[in-house]
Amino acid sequence: MAEMLGNKSTAVSTPQRKNNGLIAGLILGLAFFLISTWLAYSNIQALREADKAIRHTHEVLIALDEVLSTAKDAETGQRGYLLTSDSGYLEPYENAVATMPGRLDALARLTRDNPTQQNNLARLRRHVDAKFAELRETIEARRNQSIIQALTIVTTGRGKQEMDAVRAQLDTMAREELRLREIRLADMASASQTAIMSGLVTGLLGVVLAIAVYLLVR
Repeated sequence: MAEMLGNKSTAVSTPQRKNNGLIAGLILGLAFFLISTWLAYSNIQALREADKAIRHTHEVLIALDEVLSTAKDAETGQRGYLLTSDSGYLEPYENAVATMPGRLDALARLTRDNPTQQNNLARLRRHVDAKFAELRETIEARRNQSIIQALTIVTTGRGKQEMDAVRAQLDTMAREELRLREIRLADMASASQTAIMSGLVTGLLGVVLAIAVYLLVR
């Protein structure tokens, strides 16, 4: 009689152990896929953020080039007018006067989250304003007085000093952006390496999990 009860208990406990093994395997599998999904999402987000930051750096560098190009156009228009007194040569200057505020505002928006660049931009604005004031003064002197009066203003060197200051300030801002780009490239490389490592670890854990589930089911 005791032997029959023992056999019955064994018969009952064996399916129960199998069920427990299946439940444990299911829980492990679910946890594994949740963790894998979270890791993959985190790695993708890190790569996206790094790529976005690098693209942003390139946008700032382009904006800096546009400011310098606009200042050069203004200077070219001034020189042409001083030499010829032909108002047609003022077109690059007039276009530069109209577009420079927008160029500087665009640069301000791109660097609004960077206090260092905002301080650099404030100095850049002062030099740009001084340069354009000198250009305007020489053009007005040429228009209303004489070429001699206009050249007298030019020979003071004030315009050259301000243009050199504009270039120097733009170079300072460009170097800061290049420094940030190096940091962001390093971040992207780190995120890429993390993604590769997490992929390898996930694959190994998947193999271990498959073996564990097999053993639990047995």
